Amino acid sequence: MEIQEIKIVQSSESPNFTEELQGKILVNFNVEEKYRIEDSNESTETIYYEYRQITRPKGDTDERIEKYVNFAKIQLMQEYIDNTGWIWEKYKRNVEVLQNITKEEFLEKYQEVINKQEECRKLL
Repeated sequence: MEIQEIKIVQSSESPNFTEELQGKILVNFNVEEKYRIEDSNESTETIYYEYRQITRPKGDTDERIEKYVNFAKIQLMQEYIDNTGWIWEKYKRNVEVLQNITKEEFLEKYQEVINKQEECRKLL
């Protein structure tokens, strides 16, 4: 199974799971609220979302689409682990070798990255 491209999309509208466009199916997943902008003149607030999107051929079954989404999520988790692997080299260099930062300071600074890595590993 191969995912051709996983796009990152930002929008002021929360997307549907699937949309049809130009004879293809756009599949939207991992939807996150990224930020809000308040318009003080109109007393309104706009929510902006970020999500991942893959394209599938029209006629794909729901089961097949779900398999591709799961495969794309696995790719994204592995990519995150690969792209943040530097953190452990930094730990070894700064905490163990140079000792210019304590283990506690390091963990406090990078806890979010470490937690997300562990979450990804558990799901893989």
